[in-house]
Amino acid sequence: MAGVISVTIPRASLTESILRFIGPVELGLVLASIVVALVFVKITIIKPIRFLTAAAHGISVGWIP
Repeated sequence: MAGVISVTIPRASLTESILRFIGPVELGLVLASIVVALVFVKITIIKPIRFLTAAAHGISVGWIP
């Protein structure tokens, strides 16, 4: 038959397709990189800000170490 187009739709769900395309190794690497980034932010940004906040509070109440 001329002019007939046949299309098949996969029966796999979207999550199954994504997991098959990306794979658990890649998901693990992404999660590990997020954890490393969060630890880096905590060490390099949050701890110094907490230290400065405590020092500013100590100065404001007249506490001298």
